[in-house]
This record gives sequence, C-alpha cells and structure tokens, in this order.
Amino acid sequence: MTLVLGDVAFWWSLSRAAGIVALAIACLAVTVGILRSGGNRPLLRSADAERSLHEALTKAALVAIAVHALSYAVDPHLDGGLPATLIPFAAPEHRFGVGLGVLAGYGLVAAAILVLVRRASMRWAHGAVLGFWALAVAHALVAGTDAGRPWLLVVILPPIAAVLAAIALREEPTPAAPPAPRAESPAPEEPPRGVARPVPERLWSKPEPPGMLFSRD
Repeated sequence: MTLVLGDVAFWWSLSRAAGIVALAIACLAVTVGILRSGGNRPLLRSADAERSLHEALTKAALVAIAVHALSYAVDPHLDGGLPATLIPFAAPEHRFGVGLGVLAGYGLVAAAILVLVRRASMRWAHGAVLGFWALAVAHALVAGTDAGRPWLLVVILPPIAAVLAAIALREEPTPAAPPAPRAESPAPEEPPRGVARPVPERLWSKPEPPGMLFSRD
C-alpha cells in the first residue's frame, strides 16, 4: 500500500528530498576536505575540530544517500525496485540520469568509508571523490521530474559553487625545508714551499726536574 500525503506520493517525496539533502551535505563535506588537504589556513581552531567536522558531514551524507536509495527502491510508482537501485542504467525511467546516480552513490560511499577507517590517503580519496561528486551533480540535474526547475537550482547551486570555490582557492601544501648542511671547519692552509711549518706554543711550561728549584751553594 502506498503512503500518500495529499496528492503526492510519500516515497517519491522522501527519495527526492533525501537526494537533495545528500547532495548538499556531500558538497559541504567535499569543500571541507579540499580545504583541509591543502595549505590553506585552518577553518577552525584546531586540526582535530576540522577532522571531526569533516567526519560528521561525511557520515550525514552517507545516511542521506542510504535514505535516498532505499526510498527509491520501495516506491511502487517507479517500478524500478532493487534492480534499478543497485544496477547502473537499469531504471525503466530516466535511465541515464538514474544510472549516473547509482555510480555516484557507489563511489561516494566507498571513498567515504575508506577515509573514515583511515585506509586511503587524503590526496587519493579526494581525487576520487571529486569525480563521483561530479556524477552526483549530473544525476541531480538530469534525473527526476524536478530536474532543471528554478527552485531546485536555487537549492543545489550554492553548495556546488562552494566546492568549485574551494578547488580554485586551494593552496598546495608547502613542503618542509630540508635541514641545513652542517658547516665544516676549513682545512688548515699549507705553508708555501721553503717555509717551515710554525710550531705551536706549548700551553704549559716544561716542569723543572726535582731538586733544581734552588741553586746550589
């Protein structure tokens, strides 16, 4: 039985809303991750606070993606079910746009999990995330009945612009300066030929032999 709110199907509304929220949160997570990985000034007071914010946004995006996919899978009006949700380009409607969303979901979820469990370097993960994030943006712009409507563009364009601004403003981390070489003492100069080498003065005078401290009468 389909749960309906007014004249709008509940599962369709939930799926669409969760997808928009997922994209917005993912944009924020990607923005924070890009700025953290570069040489920019810290966004927050400490690196631990930035990492906590990045992880919280990543987890929230994963939850929103899960709600978006599950509500799409159980919506009887779409006739897609689990095959359309799990298999790229298998949806009966909007096949291309939904297929992009499936690929983006797999990529974003995998990269997020790898980063959360610290099994991927930040540079590799962010490079992969940017590619899948672009697929998610394309999915939002071409899939669904709301694609291209002004209200949707007003909602999703600012987070997208934040990611693009972070990419443009990102500074490469400054490599650490190599340690300065140790100064070596110069070698003593050789005297010219025919000149005797100077003999260093003794630091202490030669001690007098015993019994010679006083003169003999």
